[in-house]
Amino acid sequence: YSATAGGEPFYSEIRSDAIFSWRSGGEVAVVEEANRKFLAEPFYFDVTLKFTVDETQKLDLVLRRTRGVRCDEVTLNGKSILSSDRKNPVPFEALSEKEYTLKISGYRTVKNGGALNILCFDRAGAEFMQQQALDAAAQADCVIYAGGSNHNFDKESLGRGDIMADIPSLEMCDGQGEFLQKLTQVNDNVIVSLINGSVLNVESWIEKSAALVEFWYPGQECGDVMTEILSGESVPMGRLPFTWGKNLTDYACHANGNYPGVRGEIDPHVYYDEGIFIGYRHFDRSKIEPRFPFGYGLNYSTMKCKLDKVEHTGSITEKNISVKVSGTVNNNGSFSGCEVIQLYLSYPSDCPDERPEKVLRDFAKVIAFPGESNTFNMELKWRDFAFVDNENLTLTAVPGEYKLLLGRNAADIFAEIPLTLT
Repeated sequence: YSATAGGEPFYSEIRSDAIFSWRSGGEVAVVEEANRKFLAEPFYFDVTLKFTVDETQKLDLVLRRTRGVRCDEVTLNGKSILSSDRKNPVPFEALSEKEYTLKISGYRTVKNGGALNILCFDRAGAEFMQQQALDAAAQADCVIYAGGSNHNFDKESLGRGDIMADIPSLEMCDGQGEFLQKLTQVNDNVIVSLINGSVLNVESWIEKSAALVEFWYPGQECGDVMTEILSGESVPMGRLPFTWGKNLTDYACHANGNYPGVRGEIDPHVYYDEGIFIGYRHFDRSKIEPRFPFGYGLNYSTMKCKLDKVEHTGSITEKNISVKVSGTVNNNGSFSGCEVIQLYLSYPSDCPDERPEKVLRDFAKVIAFPGESNTFNMELKWRDFAFVDNENLTLTAVPGEYKLLLGRNAADIFAEIPLTLT
């Protein structure tokens, strides 16, 4: 380890594992007091790992890094094996009794922290266990698959196996997409429970799966949460906070050609110039059918939503406008249920700047027991109709022909209300 790349090392060591954790006074407690100050600052590192295998076998090499640890170069026997366009894991065949030299160079950019883990997996063993799982699934009445992602893969600064880059794709890590495709071929009653923090590609198996339940990161009670939801002891009530596309090119930053941006520099970056046309606004304008629209979510019950009344007072010009919307949600099923009524606004066509097809302006969460009816009430005021006038750099609202759209999500609109505002 040295304070500058190519400089004199201030510390070196020989160790028997391939887990490097850099914390002052922590695992590197043997560092001389005079050099301990370097561990509290950024530094450059060179790691050399030598290994052999007793028998020829197919291996998967995996590199894991925490926030603030960047790897510039990774080579195996002098050949580059990992870069911004090559993903983890790296497959290779290790020959019996041949010595392999793995070299990693990079630097730590955070103070008092950061870790680098070098892992090696027997691919043949993994393939054997996968086949065992498929054989068992073929004989099962129902399969519950729990998988998805983890915090390392969801961190933009690390990237999904890339070297200091944002995630290169939406593919599920470690070949899960391919495995789920096989799983849904041997059993037609597969329930997929996803644990993740971002959109994943589900296209190869979603049509053949019996159900998909999104759990995000539920924390230490994950097992209990899954059991309660999947058994029906508790009911799902969440809604998607973003639009879930079918393809990578569905999203605005890819459609505009801005992503993945500039790589291979000290400061990789992406230009985000979509403006206000992100998420469902981009999908609406481009007429792209999403896999799951913004605000999407299902119940174990059957919920019937209807609009009861719309009334408005005041005016846009006087900035005292008030529009009140009320309605009813009926639970016609045998389970308790939840519906999130979403109120979208469509602007007049003669606005000074291009406006989205619709924008979310309010929502109401309604919970109802079987056979029960509950009401919802929402109110929009001047600020809800206002937008930024780019030419004058002011917040403005214009009179004209508006529409209010009530929906269960951005693509499921059950009531459309024309509204003339002066």
